Amino acid sequence: MPFRETLRRVASLINRAVLVKVNNTHKNQKWLVKGMEGQDKEVEVFEPYGWTSQPPVDEKSEVLRFSLEGYEDHTIALGASGANSRPRDAVAGEVIIYTQWDQDNAHRIHFHREKQGISLRAGNNVLHLDNEGLVIQIGENMVRIDADKLSSDQEGVFSGVSVTHHTHSGVKSGLSSTGQPN
Repeated sequence: MPFRETLRRVASLINRAVLVKVNNTHKNQKWLVKGMEGQDKEVEVFEPYGWTSQPPVDEKSEVLRFSLEGYEDHTIALGASGANSRPRDAVAGEVIIYTQWDQDNAHRIHFHREKQGISLRAGNNVLHLDNEGLVIQIGENMVRIDADKLSSDQEGVFSGVSVTHHTHSGVKSGLSSTGQPN
């Protein structure tokens, strides 16, 4: 093999490209990517088992292309990076699974280092579990479940009975028990 051809193959082994189009109808996704040198190329996407995603095209997601054995007709992609929507609030050791709409923390799963917590966020609703308990926030309302208590900043109603605004039948003075709540 001539030296010039060998050099071309080595140079084309790994390169950057910008995602142009996603075809999600095959067993493996196919992405149309535009290389830094300007040419479009369809590449097969390899994803980890049990995980799939479809990166946004409108964000100019960047892709790493790998030409197997230096042949451009055997090019694959191992992932894409959407720099415009990538969260920037993780600290060392944390993991965040996010979507294109995460810029305002709207959709994410965050594995926190602090208190070994996990947060699931969908819009204004948050489910946060850590080594101290569980917090459920729906809009402005919050419920906290600790090992020994359940607390809320709102009125609690269980089986149709208000926790703070109910009466009992059969109330007697002293240490006797009351009847069921009304």
